[in-house]
Amino acid sequence: EGHRRLRVSMDEESFESSDEMPGMLWWIHIVLGCGLLTPWNSYVTSMDFWTYAFDEGIADAFSISNFVPNMLLLLLQLFWFGGRLVPKAVLGFCMYIIAISFGVWTIIHANPTDPSWTQEGGDKELYAAGMIASVFVAGAACAVLQGALFSFSGQLPPAMVGGLMTGSALAGVLTCGCRVVSKMIFAGREPQQALRDSSLLYMSSSLFVVGAALVCVWLLVRHPLVKRHLAKREEADPYGG
Repeated sequence: EGHRRLRVSMDEESFESSDEMPGMLWWIHIVLGCGLLTPWNSYVTSMDFWTYAFDEGIADAFSISNFVPNMLLLLLQLFWFGGRLVPKAVLGFCMYIIAISFGVWTIIHANPTDPSWTQEGGDKELYAAGMIASVFVAGAACAVLQGALFSFSGQLPPAMVGGLMTGSALAGVLTCGCRVVSKMIFAGREPQQALRDSSLLYMSSSLFVVGAALVCVWLLVRHPLVKRHLAKREEADPYGG
């Protein structure tokens, strides 16, 4: 049954005869690929602020907190191929939105210059724990989305997987562009305020990209050619995921 599912693919002749495919679907996959990696890039690019608000050890905590759910969920998906694209993609991008929103909240409310911030059991410890949990959620979201997006687009013509990869590369370009813009705009501000404002720019831009990717999931599954593919898959394997 599993081998039969892998053989179910979209009718490539329908793509070749359609003028819609190269533009619409490819750009949807670009945005999806960008939404896949932009959040983690934003966390990493904002690391100067996290170490300023907390301490140097937060970088190691972030790395471990991102690695563990990513690895566990990716290994799980090696043995479990069920589940449809939409629930997984919506779950993944919504997890991203929750994680990034907490990061934005932390950037706005963190106040390392306040003596009460560093008190034992104070806001510093509370927000640090929340940020580590936020990165954990983001790592889990990334693993869910990688399995969902690549397994789905892998059944489409090769250009679609290329679109995902291009979007993932574009995520790095976008983050670097935000960094350049922040250096230009916030150069004259106090160092601590510049750190806060630039980190807010990185995280807010990733929130916008993830929101756009969530919309693209809706556009993807409603595209006529993709709907035709889903109908053929359902007909070939009515009990599959």
